[in-house]
Amino acid sequence: RERVAQWFYDVLDFLEESRDIAYVGMTVLDRYLAVRTRETSGSLSPPMIEPFDFEILAFTSLFLSIRVCGSGRELQIPELLQLSSSGARTSHIVRAGNIVLKKLSWDQRILTPHMFLKELLELYVQGWNSQNSSRHHISREEALSVFEFASYLVEVSVCDAFFSKVAPSEIAFAALAVAVTSDRTLTLDNPHIQAFLSRFWQVVHQQTTMDIESAHMKSIVSRL
Repeated sequence: RERVAQWFYDVLDFLEESRDIAYVGMTVLDRYLAVRTRETSGSLSPPMIEPFDFEILAFTSLFLSIRVCGSGRELQIPELLQLSSSGARTSHIVRAGNIVLKKLSWDQRILTPHMFLKELLELYVQGWNSQNSSRHHISREEALSVFEFASYLVEVSVCDAFFSKVAPSEIAFAALAVAVTSDRTLTLDNPHIQAFLSRFWQVVHQQTTMDIESAHMKSIVSRL
């Protein structure tokens, strides 16, 4: 999985597409594998996925994700094949693509952790700035530093199958929590900062039901 995720990121960087698409691609791959497992669960000997077939599925999942969520460029399969050292052919991707499209539902948009992270960070910055004088406001550079670290954690989560069963909003919240509590500009033993963070966690809980003190969220934060 880690190799697939790294290849996703390498391809997206080369194509100058958003790294957020790697999460979409891995979600498509995970969803298809889950459907396939469910369909074969009653079999005495469920068919194993050969390494080459898994590679084709990963390739196909990324291609579909770029076409659906990318910058709008008309990416063609041969262009993507040039970025792979496998023996995959266009016919392999077309056949796998037709199967994936048929097996999965596409009526709902795939939300990513980055979408939630941006909203949560804005809520955090607004909350902090509304309770502090202008000279103690969070600067653009400080907010960007927190966002970049949290984004890195989100990207790393794609490599770990543990997060395939975690909601994107929860990944985003956990990543922000780790980034904020790791911020060296904050003195976490300062009662004022502790009070603010406590209020912020409470606001998020009230608006989203995500509880930073729950065993579930603590396991996600710990895993990150």
